[in-house]
Amino acid sequence: MIFGADVSHWQGSKGLNAGKLAGEGFDFVMVKVSEGSGFRDPSWPTLRDQSRAAGLITIGYHYVTTDPPELQAANCRRWIGDPTIPVMVDWEEGGGDFANALAVIVALRAVGLTVPLGYFPRWYWEEQGRPDLRPAGVRLISSRYPTNAPGCAPALFQRVPVHYWNGYGGLVPSMLQFSSHATTQGIEIDADAYRGDRAGLLAALAPSDPLAHRDSEDAVALVSFDATPLPSDVPGGARWQDVNPANWPLGPEQKTALVHAAPSGWRGRGSVSSITCGWAHGRTAGSDPLADPSITPQDGPAPGTGELKASGWLEYLRVFHFPDGDAHQDWQVTELYTGIPLIGNKSLPQVFLPDWCTFLVARYSAPGGLYLGIEWEH
Repeated sequence: MIFGADVSHWQGSKGLNAGKLAGEGFDFVMVKVSEGSGFRDPSWPTLRDQSRAAGLITIGYHYVTTDPPELQAANCRRWIGDPTIPVMVDWEEGGGDFANALAVIVALRAVGLTVPLGYFPRWYWEEQGRPDLRPAGVRLISSRYPTNAPGCAPALFQRVPVHYWNGYGGLVPSMLQFSSHATTQGIEIDADAYRGDRAGLLAALAPSDPLAHRDSEDAVALVSFDATPLPSDVPGGARWQDVNPANWPLGPEQKTALVHAAPSGWRGRGSVSSITCGWAHGRTAGSDPLADPSITPQDGPAPGTGELKASGWLEYLRVFHFPDGDAHQDWQVTELYTGIPLIGNKSLPQVFLPDWCTFLVARYSAPGGLYLGIEWEH
């Protein structure tokens, strides 16, 4: 078992020297980098440099809000300084639903950051309907305090019962925040315990599945995204039938998916040649929604109008790319599609991709699955 401190400008403004934690039984420090799309912790550069100089394992963290995920990622990436520093995602009060947290994690990874840890406290997880946490692809940090009394971290940890490590959401905690009143240098901090040794934590923080380099001759022909749940009020529900994209569907039925290109960016021109969804009730490509009377109102024409009802909804498809090419010093997000209803087996128009793409990110709802065709020119 090793111990760590969770700090921010609240402690930095009081004169905390993160480097001194190394002599007080701490092996790692988690320091706030950013929050949402606008806040940058003013103590981050100093606390980061102090902890690294002292040989402490240094982790930055981003506090999730409901700001646009790509703007949150941009904020964190531009303030963290060294993109090799691992990032912990802090999802709690004000962080929206778990779909929002996943979108932020995807966006952080899309800009080249490693996100191996997620602080998903049990109380907030329960408030958000007890979602499955495994899709985040992180190690869980939980929190529970056996006492609110101040004291040194190792002594306070002796009061932690074994069941505080019980899992939830499909994950078992790798780390436990066990106090918000641990004291150091006369300042109260949050204290954490990692269930392992220093080498184990370093291994856990390393990128788990780095992408192998691929040449520009490679091409992605077709990418299939998972189907989403049907809206809860079908059949015949107002949200499912609503032809206004602003009203259909809502967040709980959406997913966020990421398509990797290559770590160094594709060198050739490319395009999204097709993007479509399957019929919500599993209709085949040969079905004619205008001629087949068995097609339900959810799948086929609006009664008496001859207009097709949407079978899916694309909130956005975005591409992350480097406009400076080989330099890789600056990245940009370009919106390819936004706010578009999808008709089963009917593709949206082709769009061309900028050079040096690294990731495509889609947020969508498609009970029949979503299909993305990509062509790369050499």
